Order: sequence, then C-alpha cells, then structure tokens
Amino acid sequence: MRQKIVFAFILSPLLFAVVFLLLPADNAANRASDPAGNGVSNSAAVSADRLIFLLQYISIDYGGAVANQRVINEFEYSEMLDFAATADEWYSQLRGKNSDPFTQQKLQQLKSLVESKANWSEIKDSAGELIHQLSQELNVIPYPTKTPNLKVGQNLYRQVCADCHGSSGDGRGPAAAWLNPPPSNFQNNERMNLATPHQFFNAITFGVAGTAMPSHQQALSDQQRWDIAFYLMTLRQGFNPRTPAGDVKLSVNELAGASNTELAAKLKFDAKNIDESNLFSTVDYFRQNPPQVSVEEQLTFTRQKLHESLTAYKNADFTGALNAITDAYLAGVEPLEAQLRRADVTALEMEFSKLRNAILTQRPFFEVEVHYDNLDRRLNEIRTAGPSVAQRGFVLLQSLTIILREGIEAILLIALMFTYLVSAGYSNLKKYVVSGALAGLAAGGLAWFTAQFLLTISIIQQEALEGITSLLAAAVLFFVSFWIIHKVDIRKWKTFIRTKAEKALGTGSGLALSAVAFLAVFREAFETVLFYQVLWLRSDAERTSVVLGFVLGAAALALVLYLVFKLGARLPLKPFFISTGILLGMLAFMFAGYGVRELQNIGVLKETLLPWDLRWPVLEIHPTVEGLALQMAMLISFILGWFSVLAEKLKKAEKRIRLRPVAVKTD
Repeated sequence: MRQKIVFAFILSPLLFAVVFLLLPADNAANRASDPAGNGVSNSAAVSADRLIFLLQYISIDYGGAVANQRVINEFEYSEMLDFAATADEWYSQLRGKNSDPFTQQKLQQLKSLVESKANWSEIKDSAGELIHQLSQELNVIPYPTKTPNLKVGQNLYRQVCADCHGSSGDGRGPAAAWLNPPPSNFQNNERMNLATPHQFFNAITFGVAGTAMPSHQQALSDQQRWDIAFYLMTLRQGFNPRTPAGDVKLSVNELAGASNTELAAKLKFDAKNIDESNLFSTVDYFRQNPPQVSVEEQLTFTRQKLHESLTAYKNADFTGALNAITDAYLAGVEPLEAQLRRADVTALEMEFSKLRNAILTQRPFFEVEVHYDNLDRRLNEIRTAGPSVAQRGFVLLQSLTIILREGIEAILLIALMFTYLVSAGYSNLKKYVVSGALAGLAAGGLAWFTAQFLLTISIIQQEALEGITSLLAAAVLFFVSFWIIHKVDIRKWKTFIRTKAEKALGTGSGLALSAVAFLAVFREAFETVLFYQVLWLRSDAERTSVVLGFVLGAAALALVLYLVFKLGARLPLKPFFISTGILLGMLAFMFAGYGVRELQNIGVLKETLLPWDLRWPVLEIHPTVEGLALQMAMLISFILGWFSVLAEKLKKAEKRIRLRPVAVKTD
C-alpha cells in the first residue's frame, strides 16, 4: 500500500500535465475553429479550383463539339455553352466588388467565342490565358507539393479507374458499354498532348458533370489524386520516353500545369543543341520521371496559402484562415525541414504559432497582417543546409540505444527459457522457442510496414497519427525507463517467462513454448518499431544516422547473441540498464515535445505561447506552455523516481546497520 502511494505521488506531476494538456481551448479559439460560428462559407477555394477546371474542360473538349464553325456534337456544344456562362457567373460570385474588369472582359469574350462557334484554336488561346491569370488572381495551386509517385498512381488507377477507362486507358473498361457519354480514352494522342495533369487532378477531385465520372475528393487524398493524374499522362499511344541529352530540366510545376505541346515548345525555345525530333520523347521522359519538388515551389505554395489565409481573415472567414495556415505549414514548410537550417525551421515555427494564435483569438486585422509580414520575411530569409555533425551523432546514439536495449532484453528472456529447458532435460524443445522468437520478429516487421502504410493517408491525418504515435511512444519510453530505475521491468518479465515456461514443460507442449517466446520477442519488437517510427519521423534530415545506428546496434546485438549462447558470457546488466534507462528517459522527453508540437500544428491541441522565446530544437523544447508543462512534469516525475530509489536504499542500509550484531568485548 505504501509503495502505491509513493508511486502515485511520483506520477502526480505527469497526471496534472496530461489533464492540463487535454483541457479545451478558450471560447475565442472555439469560435474561430467552428465552421458554423461566423456564418461564412469556406467553399471559395474549392469554387476557384472548379472555375479553373471549367476553363480546362472547355479548352480541351471544345474540339469535340465544334469543327469549322459547325456543331458536330449537340450534347458537347450545349455543355460548352453552359460551362462558359457558368465560368463568368462563378468569377463574379467569387470576387464580388473586387472583380478585375479585364478578367471579366476576357470571360465574356470566351463566352461570345463559344456562342459564335469560333475555331478551336481561338478557344484554346482564350481559355489558356484565363487559366493562367485566374490561377494567380484566385490563388489556385496548380501543382503537387510532393513529387508524384507513378507506381502508386498506377495501382490506384487499376483500383478506381480501370472498370470504366480500361486497364490500358483506352476507354473500354467492363462498365464502359453502359455509359453515355463513353469514358475518356487516355490513349488518344491528339487529346492527351493538349491535356495537363492539373486538369486530370481536377476531374478526379470534382467529377465531370453530365457524365458518369464521380468525385473522388473524399475517397482519395490530394497526393493520391496527383499520383493518378501524372500516371494518366503516360498512357497515350505514342508515349516514348527517352533520356534527354544535355542540361534539360522541367519542374514539377511546369509538368503539372502545361500540356505536352506547350512543354515541347518550351524545350525548343529554351534548350540548346536539342534534337527537335525528340522533343515529345524528352517531355515523356520527365512525365515518367518527375523531379523532386523544388524548395522554391514549396515556398511559392506556402506564400499562396498565407495570402489565402490573410484574405479569408479579412473577410471574417476565421475557419478558412486557420485551414489555409495549416495547409501552408503542413504541405509547404514541413516537407522542407530536412533541407533547412535548424535555426530557420524553429524561427518559422515560432512565426506560424504567433499567426495561428492571432487568428484563434481574433485579433484586429492590422495585428494579423503584421504577423503575416513577419512570416513572409522569414520565408525570404531562409537558407538550405543539412544537419550538423552533433545532431547526426545524437540521433545515431538514440537509434543505437533503442535497438540495443530492446534487443538485449529479448535475448536475455530467450536465454532464460533455454536455461530452463536444458536444466529440465528438454533440450529438444529449443526449436519451438526459436520458431516462436522468429515469428515475433516477423510480426514486428509487419508492424513496421503497417505503420508505413498508415502514413500514406492525407497530410492532416498523417500529422495527427504522427503526434499520437509520438505521445504513445513517449509514454511507453517513460514507463520503461521508470521501471528500469526501480529494477522491476526485467524481473517482472523473468517471473512471467519462468511461470509460463514451467507450465509449458509440465504439459510437454512445444506450441505453448513457441507462444511464450513469441510474446516475449514481439513485445520487444513492437516497442522497437514504435520508438523507431517516431525517431524516423522527427529525424527527417538525419535518417542516415537512424539507419547507421540501427545497423551498428544490430551488429552489437549479434555479438551479444554469440557471447550469451556460445560462450555463456554474463553481461554487466546493472550499469547497462541504468545508462540506457537514462537515455530512454531523455528520448521520452523529446518524443513528448515532438508529439505535442505536431498536434498543435494541426489545431488538435491548444497552444499557449510563452512570453519569451524559449526553444531547444535538439531536445524538442518549444515555447508553448502545454508542451513544456508535459516535459517538465516528466522530468520532475523522473527525478522523484530516482530520489525514491535512493531513499529506499538508504533505508535498507540503515536497517542493515541496526540489525548488524555488535561485538561484545570480554575480559
């Protein structure tokens, strides 16, 4: 009973910190995050994307409606008329009093061209100019913020699109016979050379009115839709990628927003000594091998989202402002963190926090604008740089500690089972222990791949999963290190293993032994996967150090395995567990700070900034009351745990002194 009271006292700071962390934000923040709280719809960004899509659709499909100023398809032509009128109406609805007269004139001109059955080339030129102008004016992002994965796109196409469009993209899938109008044929060279991935992205996002093409906005993430859109560009019949000669480059932005015809013209104009007969083959090469999204493309996206946030706030759309800020950080800045200087990353995070808090508390517009200007200035000042040698070394030590600590405990438990089997005369049952241990390792590997799969979901869900995983890992690490201090963890497992092994020996069941070995190893493997998953996520720039630490730790474990099982060597467990317990406690401290920060970045947890800029990125210390409170509570509980151990030792020593027999001198 006394021990339970002591443990409750030791853990009380941590309990209070967790309760404080989960307290809801104040009323102002709640109003700002309530989609219905201000009565302003945040559909403007979606409508802007739809407007661009309408113009893309007119630009490409008008040729199937009119030829030589004659209607060749009444249904298609009626769609063109409707879309041209809708585009004009949507622009007026979106911009209201801020409408650009020149843009309005161009939209009305496009409408008149469609009504007069103008040539396709005129429609393409007019719609193309409007797409470019409106993308800038309405802040539409026409490219992905992560390099498209064509393999993922191919797999998704087979799952989602092939039934209608056919496995090869010829528009003759199993369901095509019942569809009117028929599905698009992605093998059509003429049409595909005029199309863009951005147009396909919008079609997948919104669906196509008047056809069987549905919206996949809810079913697929933004990145998955971009993956499919880029894959579709490889299906045309004349697709023939060839490695370009010389210094030829195309950016993801260009590949997403320009057609094959436009890119070929650009290459012909820009590139020197390029074989003009291979222009489309060169474009196809970049279609098949899109480059990495550049730093400048990421920063452009970030600035556009910040501008969208400021505009939304000015219009009292607080939800839209918060959403845009979240997108700016998650899709714009965070993917760059591995390439930026640590000082720049922390400075950007601080400015994002200030701007987010100003929006949450609904500060006057001029104050929000100041934070916006500060953040924009920070974006202009950032420089690319890799992690320092000290950072790499620290991450390597963390990685090495995880695999060594968990691996050695698993080895000790299996060695304990072997000892029981040999002493009881059941050496022939060792194979069951080995098979169970191997199955536990395999299950741990499966847990890793499952975690990787879960991280392919949408960005905001991924961030939530990362934050929750980090806090879970911090909790497990804290209690592992806490129990190590009290030398209970390994003793508890030894007792459990001894009991189960003796029971299995009593029944002679090899399967029971396998189950015990599986449980012992999988428990350690699962913890290892959990810890490495978080270390992998938070050490994006130092992943080489994570891998190197794992490899070195695995090599050391192989040596330990040989010493224990072949030579019967005894390990100095006490200093090993004490030192690793301290390191794991430090890792728990860092994971807690990282997890709180990730959840604050997406608005799941409230965020109260400290009045001073207290930050230490290496230990994930950030200037928020919530994160620092949790970390300090963990530290206090950890120190109290050490003091309780010391007090217990002093008490036992005093007791031994009192019970020690006193020598009595006799004459």
